Amino acid sequence: MAGLTQFPPPLALEVIPDSAPRVEILAPGRDTVVTGAEPIAVSILASDDHGLAAVTVRSWRVLASGAAQPEVAQRLAANPGAQWTGETTVDVASRGLEPGDALHVVAVASDASPWRQAGVSHELVLRVPGLAEQRQLARQAEDSAVAGAT
Repeated sequence: MAGLTQFPPPLALEVIPDSAPRVEILAPGRDTVVTGAEPIAVSILASDDHGLAAVTVRSWRVLASGAAQPEVAQRLAANPGAQWTGETTVDVASRGLEPGDALHVVAVASDASPWRQAGVSHELVLRVPGLAEQRQLARQAEDSAVAGAT
């Protein structure tokens, strides 16, 4: 069988599509009741297989009536690499929250691929209790103090 050329076995290639960045709000870990005056520290973790182009926090106020206010975006990092961990402060007081209002917060990470895919965290809600709920919380605190004293 002269003249037959032996070829090496074919290569097995697996093509993996680019995935969107992963981003999560680490703390606070769940929706939180706030007074409306204190700043809230928000910890964020973001990662991507191509590398991150940007990490941003978006927030919007929802009035007690249900009407949503315009969104505010704050860029936290630009081209931070494949993984980014950081903390930002959400200034609740500057947003003018009143009883019954809520501030909705999400973290957004976009990747450095040509397609600029984005990943969004779960939605964190910072809520100022309404007046009836404030009275109930005060009663519970009184009951707890009385129980502790006896």
